[in-house]
Amino acid sequence: MKRKIAIEKIEDKQRRLVSFSKRKSGLFNKAKQLSHLTGAQIAVIILSETGRPYVQASPTPSSFESLIAPFVSSSPSTSTTEATHEMTSSTTETETSTTQGEDVFSLNDSLRYLLEFDVENCNDLKELEALKKKLEETRKRTAVALDLSVAEYLLSD
Repeated sequence: MKRKIAIEKIEDKQRRLVSFSKRKSGLFNKAKQLSHLTGAQIAVIILSETGRPYVQASPTPSSFESLIAPFVSSSPSTSTTEATHEMTSSTTETETSTTQGEDVFSLNDSLRYLLEFDVENCNDLKELEALKKKLEETRKRTAVALDLSVAEYLLSD
């Protein structure tokens, strides 16, 4: 019998890292199962405490870019492009067993901007506001797409 555990911040750094790793693996496994059972296309992005992105897509790892393309604008604004050039780049690490390197690294500039934004070293309020705006736009597009997907699924039965 499983007991319910209260969700609160784990103070011990080592325990926190272990918990993050286990929960990340669990989320990726659940996403795979959901995709397999329902035929849904799923993309999961998890950012660690340090801001490192972990990405997985289902049904195939190479479908990540095609899944997120409708939600990310194809022509980033000038301020986004300028801010991207000022940032230090980080590599997107994937947590799947198949090869997906080329597909993940070919994300368009807008998503790359969101994944590489270094909040801790940012000294400009305008850059933070631009990031906030991009995140809100992505959240809205994702919510609309989710609503449409649920409606299509319900109508198909």
